[in-house]
Amino acid sequence: MLTKRVIAALAAAATAVSMATVATLAVGADTAGAVSTKQTSLVGTVPMAGTPNIGDGSVQAFAQVGNKVIVGGNFTSATPSGSTTAVTRTYLLAVDATTGALDTAFAPTLDGEVRALQPGPNPNTVYVGGAFNNVNGTKFKGIALLDTTTGALVPGFKFPPMNGVVNDIALSGGRLFIGGTFTTLGPNSRPGLGSLNPSTGAVDAYMAIAVAGHHNYPHFDSQGNPIGAQAPVGVTKLDITPDGSRMVIIGNFLTAGGLDVDALASKVDGKIASAFIRARWRKASWPASTFAGSPAHAESADAWSARP
Repeated sequence: MLTKRVIAALAAAATAVSMATVATLAVGADTAGAVSTKQTSLVGTVPMAGTPNIGDGSVQAFAQVGNKVIVGGNFTSATPSGSTTAVTRTYLLAVDATTGALDTAFAPTLDGEVRALQPGPNPNTVYVGGAFNNVNGTKFKGIALLDTTTGALVPGFKFPPMNGVVNDIALSGGRLFIGGTFTTLGPNSRPGLGSLNPSTGAVDAYMAIAVAGHHNYPHFDSQGNPIGAQAPVGVTKLDITPDGSRMVIIGNFLTAGGLDVDALASKVDGKIASAFIRARWRKASWPASTFAGSPAHAESADAWSARP
């Protein structure tokens, strides 16, 4: 649980991702900014002075937009540096990237945890993904676009109705990709993955690869009932290569696009009209006891997407 300085622990929150299955999909070859910028040194062990303390819960995601660092998680309060009085911050807050000071103007209200953040398509905007149903008192489930100055919803962006939660987000090639445990986006069948218009939130036909099957412990009793843990099927993390040609997904699933990709990945190149998966690059299968949420086999999507 992260209960102390926010900034010092942000990098650690993004490095350990428990996973069950890995797959690489082909996406458009436009420039993507999803892979983290290479750094010249490790994060220091001494927390940055001036950052707020999280009073409860933990940090799940962060993104820098301009001179602000947007922080999301399952917390509901934070205490500014030098103060003993906690202020309400429901699952989302912002700090000054230079001083670490808590932003007093950015205080949107959500009713569920934030699991993913991504700088928006325009300056001073950020995409927010997670397990929430309402933002600022307005029905907005799973995905929202916020103004980082005021915390208000950005006009024109509408969420696609969904029956699950959003676990991760990536912006690439003029599309907003989302991964999670949903099976539908609006009237469209989109098990685990989808692509949206980044300005309006409208679902497009580009990403129609469905993930399916429990990796967790895919065994059945004599009556055909599943045995073992049954976490939601879907995508836990996704990332896109710098050239925009490949997406890496990890999560709890056995197949993607109808192909057996339990611990399998494919790699392709080139501009394409729609996303697809090709079974060309395999990774040794994970043990059957590995399941979503297990600390074993932790590896980030960033690391996979950076591989040749």
